Amino acid sequence: MAACGFPRGTPHRTVALSIPHPTRTIGKDRIVASGFNMDAMPKRSAATDAAPRGLVHLKVALVEDDPDLLEELAASLGDAGFDVIACPSAEAFWLAHAHTVFDLVVLDLGLPRESGMSVLRRLRETSNMGVVVLTARALPADHAQSLSEGADAFLSKPVDLHVLEATLRSVVRRTKPAAPPLAWRLTADG
Repeated sequence: MAACGFPRGTPHRTVALSIPHPTRTIGKDRIVASGFNMDAMPKRSAATDAAPRGLVHLKVALVEDDPDLLEELAASLGDAGFDVIACPSAEAFWLAHAHTVFDLVVLDLGLPRESGMSVLRRLRETSNMGVVVLTARALPADHAQSLSEGADAFLSKPVDLHVLEATLRSVVRRTKPAAPPLAWRLTADG
């Protein structure tokens, strides 16, 4: 994982809590491992194992202003096989976007200085890359406006990490051009 705002090699914290159901959830400010130690969890998720070839190492811009959530979410998506660039602001995202071709953007709406909705509008003016809005705003109006402005998916925090992974892969399947089928040709010499 590379990061805008976190030096390369920054260790990632894991939090283990005892909660009855064995799921991983991304909350507003932390990742929760329910019922078991995160260090004992497999590094690849079922979604990664089931992902079609070519959808495993996707380049994802993660735009989130909460530093703890940004770090935890970037580490978790990295463990799931995504190549994540963590950006703590819209400005950091635009800088990274100028030098990197992303497959997807995971975008928080509640960013300082430039809102996530503004980032979404600007992206849609110049790009068809997949955009998944991940925000604490859960009002139907926010959901509808995000989709109307061009988001490919809208998820509210807290979100189950497996749902986020599956959403990212689904959006890429729809937005990336399909690989051309292999063409076979029979020649005279066999």
